[in-house]
Amino acid sequence: MPTVVSLQEVSLVQRFVWTGTQWSLLDQIDQLAALQTALAQLGLSYSVAVQVDEFDVTAPSNTGYLLRVRDGEAILVRSDWPINILTMSNPQTGHYTHLLSLPTPVGTVIAMRGWASIDITARDSTVRVICTHLEALSAVLAAQQANELLIGPAAANLPVVVAGDLNSGPGTTTNAYDVMSAAMTDSWSATKPNDPGLTLPLHGEDFFPYQTSPDKRVDLIFSRGLRQITDILIGTDALTPSGFYPSDHAGVVARLATP
Repeated sequence: MPTVVSLQEVSLVQRFVWTGTQWSLLDQIDQLAALQTALAQLGLSYSVAVQVDEFDVTAPSNTGYLLRVRDGEAILVRSDWPINILTMSNPQTGHYTHLLSLPTPVGTVIAMRGWASIDITARDSTVRVICTHLEALSAVLAAQQANELLIGPAAANLPVVVAGDLNSGPGTTTNAYDVMSAAMTDSWSATKPNDPGLTLPLHGEDFFPYQTSPDKRVDLIFSRGLRQITDILIGTDALTPSGFYPSDHAGVVARLATP
């Protein structure tokens, strides 16, 4: 029952349908809605505090349909506590200026990357929580985006948590990881210095969904002005009915406290 949940690569896939007079969009896969439905079925109360849209492209698919695929980030916050215990305020979103250009069959696509943040107040202590997903295909750009994050939303006069897929860290390029760790504390390293905590990949990517063993730690929780208590990985032993993991990334849960 985490207080705040930071989600990356939340996808919405829509199909264009001709109604006879105009084109309309029909949802095919809505991951955020599916998650909210599953949480409600479990009796859990979480609301979407803030979300930011990033990668957005429309192209023909191999099914014969014209599809729109949109990717983004979202922060969920527990909504079952009274306001004297937990409140949220100041939702913010933004996109980085250092972005990758990708040539595709439908033209050049900008790999939009960004962040979303929310200020959480619990018993008179306020913490800014930031969700982000940094560039995967360029370590240099990822480091530049990490720097933008630090001088932007993370430059608050508050305790700050950054929870996201940084596409950088132990087992892979460390450019962005080094930028972040110079300014904030890597929670996993602080609580489990002798545990590699590898998060990626639990299985191959979409076209090659074979099971594999993780060899990278790119799903990270950094903090400043907070005390690290414990960290665990989740999603590493619960298979879906199809026999695969729920995600190719393990989830990371950190427990943090005010000093």
